[in-house]
Parts: sequence; C-alpha cells; structure tokens
Amino acid sequence: GRLTGPQSPYSETVEVAYPWRMVASEPGLLRARAVIPEACLWRPATPFLYRGSIELWHGQRQVETRPVSHGLRHLVLMPDKLLLNNEVLRLRGVCISRLTAETAAILRAAGCNAILTHATPAAEPTWDAADRFGFLVLGELDPDDDAAVWHVEAHLIHRPSALGWVLPQGVLGRPQQWHHLMSLLHGSGKKALVGIRLDEVDLGVLPGHVSFLLCTRPALLEIGDRKIPRIALSRKSPTDDEPEPKGVIGTIYRRLPDEPAS
Repeated sequence: GRLTGPQSPYSETVEVAYPWRMVASEPGLLRARAVIPEACLWRPATPFLYRGSIELWHGQRQVETRPVSHGLRHLVLMPDKLLLNNEVLRLRGVCISRLTAETAAILRAAGCNAILTHATPAAEPTWDAADRFGFLVLGELDPDDDAAVWHVEAHLIHRPSALGWVLPQGVLGRPQQWHHLMSLLHGSGKKALVGIRLDEVDLGVLPGHVSFLLCTRPALLEIGDRKIPRIALSRKSPTDDEPEPKGVIGTIYRRLPDEPAS
C-alpha cells in the first residue's frame, strides 16, 4: 500500500504517494513505515492529512486491507502554555456532542480550534471530522466504561486531533482504578495528556500523571497558584466579549455561537 498527501479542505496541495516499506521486527510481527520528507504538519488552521491503505498479501491473494489516515504534529504542554509544532496555541473551544462540516464552519468563523466531547465508540465520527476540519479534541472518559477506555486506547489516542482525556475528580479516590486507566493511556510509549474535571476545589496532592485541570472560572480563583495547566469552563458563547483568565491555556464554552443560553 501507500500514503498519499498532503490533503486539507482549506488548502490546494500537490499530492505525492509514499509507499510502505517493510522494516525489521520481532518474529511473528510485520511492520512497515512510510517516509515523508519535508512533511506538511497538522494544525487547526491547516489540518494536513496523509491518507491511503495498507494491505496484507499471502502469495497472490489479498488477505486484508485497512484504510490509514495520519497527521503529523508535535504537541508540548507546559505549565503556562500549549505548544503545537513549536508555536503557542491558545485553546478556544465548545462542548459538543457531534461535529459535522456545517458545525465546523460555524466554529471556525467564531475562532474556535478545540471541542470537548464524550469519548465513546459512537463518537468516533466526531474524531474523524476533527482530524479533517482541524479541531483538537478533549475526550471525556467514563472510568467505569471499560469498553470505551479500550476503544480510546485502540482507535483514538494516536489521532492528530486527540489533545487529551478528561476524567472526573472522583477517580482520584480510587487508586486501583486510576492505575488501570494510566496503564492503558500511557502504555506502549503513548504520551496521553490526562486531565481532571473539578467538582470540588479541595484537590489535595495530585498524582503525577495529571497533565491539566478543567474547571469553572470561579473555581480558578479558589484553586490558587498551582503549577499545573488549567482550562476554563465558561457558560458563555465564544462570540461573547470575555477576557481570558490569567494562568490558563484556554477556554471551553458550554454553548455554540448564537445558541440560546439555557
């Protein structure tokens, strides 16, 4: 098979094919890679993707084929900022259950670059759309839904749109469950960002794997000066004139532009 790209709905590009090449691996495991020199990086403004397929053949018979979609980007979370491809990115997003082409156009016009949604197998089309239309995704995980956690580990964690995973604060009081979740989200060399959605501002000592906090604006003042990135939750629309709080890397709004408040 091969990868072809780059492709982006917002840019005209000259697409080039990059063949898969077999590489050495342990017995019983097949590995292949495609080398893309001077690749176009994925970012919200220009979400470049490389697409294609990988095929498994036995002699003259094709045994299986799988589609492949891949975006290249470099993400670094620091105590006071988020770097995407070595550039500071301020998160501006909304809570949403499903992302479509029409909704993506509305959000881009409002200056949004991120969404907060539930991380479940049924929500995978939203990640497909986020990859294509250039939105970073925070996925809320139910720690008691083991099937959803395994689906995240297998299908969502390596997507270019995947920013991180949000867990409820209550999971911090269940050490065995916390360890199980971290072994899945951080195993096999994965570098998942894991955040806590605050229900109470009495945090105590946070485990080392907590990458960020998601909390309301009033809670930001009560937390104090903790050296951990924070994302604010706002009830307003991203089109409202609202200053960004100090000490946070971005804001997630609870409603879409022009949506009535409830």
